[in-house]
Amino acid sequence: MDLKPLIYEFRVLKEEAVPAAFLRVSTGSTDNVKPELVMETYCQETGYPYSPIMFEIQREELYAPGFVSLEDLGEIIE
Repeated sequence: MDLKPLIYEFRVLKEEAVPAAFLRVSTGSTDNVKPELVMETYCQETGYPYSPIMFEIQREELYAPGFVSLEDLGEIIE
């Protein structure tokens, strides 16, 4: 499986002196990429040892097509 077209953004960051990665990946019914798979592949390609407990995954946002936040599509129900 070629992951590259399904990864829209991959940035390496430093948060409080701890390395972190920001990923924006495809999450749909046909093309669904898990962040764990991206990080495992990254480690394999760069020669770092990989363990599933090395990373904490935190989902921050879901998007509709065109990277529109799902929150922006909704309306407040009173």
